[in-house]
Amino acid sequence: MLAVFSTACDKDTEDISFVTDYAVLTMTGDALTVINKGDNYTEPGIISMIGEEEGEVITEGNVDANVPGIYKIEYSSVNVDGFYAYATRYVIVMDPATTAGNDFTGTYERTFYGSAKSGTYSDWVLTDTPGVYTVTDVGGVDADDYEYDATVYNVTANLVVFPVQANAKGGTFYATSTKGGDTPDLIEMSTAGKYLWSVKGSGYGTNLRTFERR
Repeated sequence: MLAVFSTACDKDTEDISFVTDYAVLTMTGDALTVINKGDNYTEPGIISMIGEEEGEVITEGNVDANVPGIYKIEYSSVNVDGFYAYATRYVIVMDPATTAGNDFTGTYERTFYGSAKSGTYSDWVLTDTPGVYTVTDVGGVDADDYEYDATVYNVTANLVVFPVQANAKGGTFYATSTKGGDTPDLIEMSTAGKYLWSVKGSGYGTNLRTFERR
C-alpha cells in the first residue's frame, strides 16, 4: 500500500513530498478464537508486509487456557517512516463443566438505560453449540437503525462474554460490564435472570443497560 504526503509549512519544506510503504498485516487464523479450558493454545501469529519486505511484528498479550474468560492479543508493525499498523485477536476460553446445566434462553426486558426506566425486549436463543447464544436487539431499542443481533458466549458458571463482532450493517460492536470499559470482559447473569451491559460501537450510547427475564 502506497501513500504520498505533501507538506508546505515554510520555504524549507515547500513542495517536498515522499512515498512510503505502509505495513500491511495479514492474520493467520481467526480474529476470534474459542477454546475450552485446558486445551492447548498456540499463537497462530500474523505477517507484516512492508512493500516487498516482511516487517517485524510486536505481539502483546497472552492466553491462560486454564482460566476461563476473554483474552486480547495485540499486534503492531512499523515502517521506516514511523507509521504503525495494528491488529487485534480475541481468544475466549470456555469451561463447559460449569455451564452444562445453564439455560439462559428466554425474553428479557430492558428495564433501565442508565437511570432512565425505558426499553423494549431482547431474546436469547441457544445455538447448536452448547453455551453459545444468539441475542436479538442487544440494545433493547426496537429501532431499525440500532436493532442488531449478536453472538454471546457463556464462558463459565453465570458469566458471559459479548466479544467484538460485525453487525448486520457492516460496523462492529461489543459489550462491557461497565460504562467506561473499552474492551470486552465478563458480564454476570444473575440467578434471577438479570444482567447489565454497556454496548459499545455502532452508534450506541455507553450507559449501562439493565435487562430482566420475563
